[in-house]
Amino acid sequence: MLTPVEMGRRDVWPDGGKHELPPYERLTTDANKLTEAELAEISKRLQDGSASSMDRIYASILREAKKMYEINPKHERFSSDNNLNGTILPNNHAELWDKRSWYNRVLDIYWSAEGQGKKRVYYRFSPDGLGNYHWSGYTGPSYNKQGKKIDPIDIKLVPIEMRRGKNNL
Repeated sequence: MLTPVEMGRRDVWPDGGKHELPPYERLTTDANKLTEAELAEISKRLQDGSASSMDRIYASILREAKKMYEINPKHERFSSDNNLNGTILPNNHAELWDKRSWYNRVLDIYWSAEGQGKKRVYYRFSPDGLGNYHWSGYTGPSYNKQGKKIDPIDIKLVPIEMRRGKNNL
């Protein structure tokens, strides 16, 4: 029998009580049965801090599937991290992660791009060794927390197929 949460309802329960589970949270004992859309929503909630206790349990599934994105504090403009040389995160970093279009299986790196022609910019997401991915730079103008210009990622590091407009995801 499906619970009201699985049916998208949270106001009607067999015991007649009110429960404060979000309507989007499907309870399951097998996280591998979650859809890609559900995993994407869980990932977003983990990123923005609104994750439920079930979401935190499912985080391991996202890590195993190489779909877990976390922010590295060294890239946050106002973080308390003492690394002042980290390139500042772009404002749309989470959207860029969602729109990644290339995966280098050998180096275990994801890439995303935006813009057209000579103004096209490529963004890199690298693994942290724990199953998470972090934004790790881009080919556009880069600055650190002190406002000092930092060398961008060399365009030659971007897979040639991606630069030619192909996607592999």
